[in-house]
Amino acid sequence: MKTPNHFTIIILLLILLVHIPDEINAQEKKLKNKNASLSKNEIFVEVGLIPLYGQSYDPPRFFGPIQIGYSRSIVKWLNIGLNIGYNRYKGDTYGWIFGFFKYKSDRKLLTLNVSFEFNYLHRPKVRLFSGVEAGVGFTSWDNYFYGSKRKSSGIGSGFSFQINLFSCRVGIGNHFGFLADVGIGLRGLINVGFFTKF
Repeated sequence: MKTPNHFTIIILLLILLVHIPDEINAQEKKLKNKNASLSKNEIFVEVGLIPLYGQSYDPPRFFGPIQIGYSRSIVKWLNIGLNIGYNRYKGDTYGWIFGFFKYKSDRKLLTLNVSFEFNYLHRPKVRLFSGVEAGVGFTSWDNYFYGSKRKSSGIGSGFSFQINLFSCRVGIGNHFGFLADVGIGLRGLINVGFFTKF
């Protein structure tokens, strides 16, 4: 059996060296095109429908805070973002000092949270995930007590959190869509809104 000479081997190696980079580039281009439609940035606006806070007010609150947020895809299974929320509770409510008493309250709440979203489905048109938010909340209040001219006002801050048990984003077209969140925290039980991605 005739063995190939060194010249033939060198020619074959040169062909491989020329072909392999082209094949790698083709595979990288194919992968890039496949993931091109997975936008990395998302801006959303949403409102709470069933708030956990404000139900003791008269009239009761049926809408939760308005929230604006930004989210960025770090890897396919993780998004990190920043959310700002605002809410206002105004009406008659009740307190306890040696018995229940009724007073009028006007309370404003501003929250600033960092969010972590764990995707278990991330497609160009649909994203399903669960997540957690944590940050700080700033509040101001004016309380007016019936039967007296006494008024109580103040400002404060505290821990803010939200656990999103289930969240979905459904795209309408390439850049816009609708969203829904089900969770527990300052944003309430159910939140709906819309988003844009780029």
